[in-house]
Amino acid sequence: MSKEFINPNLHVILIHYPLGLLTLGTLIELFAFLWRRSAFRAAGRWMILLGALTLAPAATSGLYAMSDVNRSSETAHNATWAETRAGSPVQGEAWEMMKRHAWLNAAGSVVFLALIVMWIGSSDRWRARLHLLYLLVLLGGMGILVISAWYGGEMVYRHGVGVERVREADGKPTSGGGTDSPAITEQTEVKHGVEYFAPPLQVHVILAGAMVSLAMVALGLTLRAGAQARVSLEPTPELSDIDAALTSGQRAASPLTTDSATTTAAAAAQLNSLHDDAVVRVEIRRPPMRRFWVLAAGAALLTLLSGWWVLALDSDVWNANDLWKQVTDTQSSGGARRLAHVVAGVGVVLFLLVMAAAARMAAVRRAMLAGLTLVLLLAIAAQVWLGALLMYDTPAGPLWELNGVGTAAATRPTINGASSPAAPTTTPTSTPSLAPATPAESGSTPPELPAVPAIPAAPAIPDAPAMPGVPATLPAIPPPATSPATSATTTTSPSP
Repeated sequence: MSKEFINPNLHVILIHYPLGLLTLGTLIELFAFLWRRSAFRAAGRWMILLGALTLAPAATSGLYAMSDVNRSSETAHNATWAETRAGSPVQGEAWEMMKRHAWLNAAGSVVFLALIVMWIGSSDRWRARLHLLYLLVLLGGMGILVISAWYGGEMVYRHGVGVERVREADGKPTSGGGTDSPAITEQTEVKHGVEYFAPPLQVHVILAGAMVSLAMVALGLTLRAGAQARVSLEPTPELSDIDAALTSGQRAASPLTTDSATTTAAAAAQLNSLHDDAVVRVEIRRPPMRRFWVLAAGAALLTLLSGWWVLALDSDVWNANDLWKQVTDTQSSGGARRLAHVVAGVGVVLFLLVMAAAARMAAVRRAMLAGLTLVLLLAIAAQVWLGALLMYDTPAGPLWELNGVGTAAATRPTINGASSPAAPTTTPTSTPSLAPATPAESGSTPPELPAVPAIPAAPAIPDAPAMPGVPATLPAIPPPATSPATSATTTTSPSP
């Protein structure tokens, strides 16, 4: 049984939609000089818009996919990213391609989101002036995504990344206890029920990407707010009634749409042709920016709730108070990463609601809008970074960097919540002596030992009796005879 319904993850499905929409939309816009005012060109721009908005969820699901394919069923549930990479099946050229694919995808997503915000936020006049610049940015962003897609295809079809190592397991999920990485649990265990079709952590990161897209649309609409106005020119009610009775209502209201910053010659001519006491009604047409800020806040809230789902499923704790204790107990989890991620998530939801309430005022005061936009971008960047720390690494560790090899094991929490001391990293320089210390070394006088009694001498063993037929003593062995040469050399001649 596979670990989930779509293997290895949902990124393999989501990435095709933005690539297809952006490619076709860019080609239509590139050859738009053939049909300047046709619905075909409008359809191409809608493709670019939808492709850019679906690019953010595809990119966030790609962050999950990069973590997913680097883990296997043998990966420890409290492994740091450095330890995961050491035992990862993705090595060598495949890993280099994966890094380039990830960085290029991130850069392309930023380019397209910035382009969409500026294009939506520009007035019609500035869109016409900056058309060439927008087209060049569009082509540059598309080029980045095409190169990134090439690396992704090479990883899959040449190196088999995410293909040959679809994990199989016994189908028995394990309880992480809230101290291990939920990402490792989801990426290595077989899921059941709803989680089999909608893996919680993948739903969490995809909703986060959708929130980013909706927030960028709302920001663009807020920038455009006030750029258009609807001017309706009508006679006074009394004159209108008279005209209706005498001329059968030939003069009717004369609505026209114009830029709020300027008044066209046609509008001036119509104003001069009316009576002196005519009613000039100005209706400001604002884009639906509040609606999109509320939608972005709703997506952020769903992202926050799905994060709680991930934590509850990993720790097998479904009580809200107990889950909150897991988040706030930084000593038990070994760090404040999870708490910082939750606090930042709540802050993003509240900030989006504030933007929805202050959108009209911010549209007039551009300095205020610029400050709020900067805060929003920093909050989103912080959330992405904290989420990556939790997904790639462990809840324990600093907020500004990934853990190294063995870092999480050194601060691994015990069952009672106290952190275990780190294992010593150095060996003793000398081994302790096993010999007892002498009196001079110990500084004390040992007690006197009792006298040992003398051991008596062993009795003499009597001679064995003589055996019949065997002499008591053996005869002496004669010395060997010597040769004449030897005797001549060894004896001396007598003296005369």
